[in-house]
Amino acid sequence: MFIPYTPFSLCPSLVDCPIIYRFQIQELDWLAPGVDLVSYAGQDFVFKFNPIGKPMPHDRAWKEINLLSKLPHHPNILPLSHVVLEDMESRVIGFTTRYIPGGTLHKTNPKQLFRFEWLQQLTQVVDFLNFELGIMHQDIAPRNLLIDSKEKKIFLFDFNIAANGKDSMMTADWTCRRELDSDVSKFREFLDSWIAMRSDRVMERYLDAPIQLAWPPRPIPPEYSEPGPYGGQRDWRTVREALKLGQYCYSWTRLPQSKLLEEDQEDAKEEAKKKAESHSDSLGTSNPY
Repeated sequence: MFIPYTPFSLCPSLVDCPIIYRFQIQELDWLAPGVDLVSYAGQDFVFKFNPIGKPMPHDRAWKEINLLSKLPHHPNILPLSHVVLEDMESRVIGFTTRYIPGGTLHKTNPKQLFRFEWLQQLTQVVDFLNFELGIMHQDIAPRNLLIDSKEKKIFLFDFNIAANGKDSMMTADWTCRRELDSDVSKFREFLDSWIAMRSDRVMERYLDAPIQLAWPPRPIPPEYSEPGPYGGQRDWRTVREALKLGQYCYSWTRLPQSKLLEEDQEDAKEEAKKKAESHSDSLGTSNPY
C-alpha cells in the first residue's frame, strides 16, 4: 500500500524539533519491525518509522512523534532526539531517540530479577504521565521497559497507543510473571499504598491534569487532492495506483542479505589488499642498517 507521508511544511506542531534526513544516518542493526539502531554524528540512536500502508499505524505514528516532542523532561522517559525526513521531498518518516545499550527487560534476560527500585520508578513515571500531563501509556510491559544497567534505572518508551484525556482509552490488568529481588510482600505493601493514594478521584485528577498535552490531527497530505481509485480523498491506494497519478512513493526497500554479504567480502578483500601494499611499500623504502 502507498503511504502518503506528511510533508514537514504541513507540520507546524513539529517545527521546533531538531531534524535530520535519512541519508545522514547509518543503519547499524535491525532491532524490531520498524525500529533500527543507527549512527548519526558519532552517536548511536534508535530510529523508529512506520513502513505499513494502513491508516491506524500512520495515525499512531503521528500521535507518538507529537507526544514525545511535547513531553517535559522526566528521568525515566526517553525524549525525542530528531524528526527524520526522507531525502527527496522532506516528508516526515520517523524519529530518533537516544540508544540505551542495556536492552529491554523482555530481551535482556527473561530471568532478570525485577528490582524494587524499578517499581518505584515505574509508579513515579505513571503518576507523572497521568496526573501532570493527562497521558495514559496503556502498554506498560517488559518489551517497553529499557534497562540502563550502569545507572540501575529503567526507561518507559513506545507511546504509540497512549491516550490523552478520554481519547483512545483502554482497560488492562497487571500480572506478575517474573521473579522479584525482594519478598512479594514488600512490593504488595508499596502497591497498596500507591493505589490508596490514587483512589481518591483518580479519573478527575487525570482529566484535570495541569499540563494537558495536545496536538493537531494528522494533516491531510496533498496526494489526497487527487481522488483515489475507489472515490473519496482519504481512500488508501496501492503504490501502483499512486504512481499512475504521478505521486511520489517513498521506498523502504533494502539490499538483500546475500548482497550485503557480498559487499562485506569485497570490502574485506580491498582492505587486505591495501594493508599488503602498505606493508610492501614500507619494506621497500626502509633501511635495515
